[in-house]
Amino acid sequence: MEPPAITRRRKPFLAPIFLGLMLTIALVGIVAAFVAYAESGASVAIIVRHAQAPGAIEDPPLSEVGAQRAQTLARMLGDPGSVDRVTAVFATEARRTQQTATPLAARLAIPVTLVHSKDVDQLVRRLLHRDNEGTAVVVTDAVAIPRIISGLAKISIPAIADSDYDRLYVVTVPRFGKASVVSLKY
Repeated sequence: MEPPAITRRRKPFLAPIFLGLMLTIALVGIVAAFVAYAESGASVAIIVRHAQAPGAIEDPPLSEVGAQRAQTLARMLGDPGSVDRVTAVFATEARRTQQTATPLAARLAIPVTLVHSKDVDQLVRRLLHRDNEGTAVVVTDAVAIPRIISGLAKISIPAIADSDYDRLYVVTVPRFGKASVVSLKY
């Protein structure tokens, strides 16, 4: 004999399936949002030493070889149609750094932002907060390059040799994960 209908309880047949489906959808959504957030933000900076300058005076202009190297840099990095194009050019107060940066900035039709070579921490903060704003190029002296790279990527590089004018460093700092530094000769 069956108990009266009032005391019978209905078994929730679809509830476990429905809850499992909802939890799966929520988990997939959270993971997708996290991946999109992590992938979307990276600061990219190209750090370049100024081109050659004669050392006879205190703040020398670029030599002829240095001016040619600045033009080469502009041709290499100055494509306004590239995927992750250069959107900012920074140079320190020295004449040779500004003269190295000017052809690139002129080719991209953007201004050269002047920064003080002694205020590396402020420059590093500016570079780290450029997520999704394109690549920044920094033209500075040999002393500041290791300090900037250390501030951005927490990686130490050896001191720059006096005769080493043809090296540039591509520093990529993702929002999450480890930064990378690639050293190239041009």
